[in-house]
Amino acid sequence: MLPISWVVAFGMAYVIVLATASLTGTSVRDFMRTRTLWPLVVIIPALCFGQTLGLVCTNLIAFSVPRLRRVFDHECRETGRKGFAVATAGLIKITGVCGVVTLMAVVMYVSLYR
Repeated sequence: MLPISWVVAFGMAYVIVLATASLTGTSVRDFMRTRTLWPLVVIIPALCFGQTLGLVCTNLIAFSVPRLRRVFDHECRETGRKGFAVATAGLIKITGVCGVVTLMAVVMYVSLYR
């Protein structure tokens, strides 16, 4: 199920790059064609945000399948970890932080581009 999170990560990164390029009035191709490394200021946080969002989606898909839910619950009982809901809530908090960092990176890039 891990490939699902990577598909979400790259899809979200592309959407964020597309939005940033449209905010600056350029295309994605022109956004990437630069002699500086400034596009990485947007791409790296966008990938981190997309990956954590993808992990949340993967957890929700796994939780909706009863057989996988039983496996996760059994693993939590054996290892003494907190439950599935607590782990997903922590992941959602990390996703929120990554989202804020990504938003700050986009605002910084757009303000410096103009």
